[in-house]
Parts: sequence; structure tokens; C-alpha cells
Amino acid sequence: MDKKKAQESQKRYNIHVLRREPYEKIQNLLKETEDEGIE
Repeated sequence: MDKKKAQESQKRYNIHVLRREPYEKIQNLLKETEDEGIE
């Protein structure tokens, strides 16, 4: 039971990270293009 709960929360955490990562990559790309625009 406890092991199953741990797996569930790990799965949810992984999904959360995977969803968040592309967003952070996009933010980084936007920052890079903004920096280039300033130069």
C-alpha cells in the first residue's frame, strides 16, 4: 500500500516536471531572443 502510494506520487511528480520543462525552455528561448534584440 505505502509503496503504491509512493509510486503514484512519483508518477505525478514526473508528469508535473515533464509538463513544466517545455515551458521553462520556451521562457529561456524568449529571454535569449530578447537579449539579442537589445544588442
